Amino acid sequence: MIRVSRRRSLAFVVTCLAAPSIATVALADVGVATGTKLYEHTLLKAKPGLRDDLGKYIRANWFPMDQKGVENGIFTSYWLLEDTGENAAWDYVMVVGYPTELGFGEPRAIEVFQAIRKAHAEVKIGGKGLRELGEIVGNHRLKLTQSQ
Repeated sequence: MIRVSRRRSLAFVVTCLAAPSIATVALADVGVATGTKLYEHTLLKAKPGLRDDLGKYIRANWFPMDQKGVENGIFTSYWLLEDTGENAAWDYVMVVGYPTELGFGEPRAIEVFQAIRKAHAEVKIGGKGLRELGEIVGNHRLKLTQSQ
């Protein structure tokens, strides 16, 4: 997991939303995967006192599935960013790179990931699943328009 300051995290997301051409520079800071055409950012907010557990849940459940997505060619990369500030609108951003501009809307990606998800046995953290640990508070699709 890459830890970044709240200011840098917010600047990264705002930059990506406001100026996609500048966003490619921000993406280069955390690693642009070769062949990536689209990034999807999923913003998550932990319930009070459960921030670390939410991060553990993502690493225990989403990372193994996303790795299988990379191995099956439906994802190009994935990483987790954590906002290090307090009282933020979100605590984590899960970033997934896709080899097509359709991202998860690409039919093969849907089919393959459904099989991956079905085969995955959920790992609960402290007996809690995602709904008990936090929630998804936003999702952004960012098209890569230029890279170095």
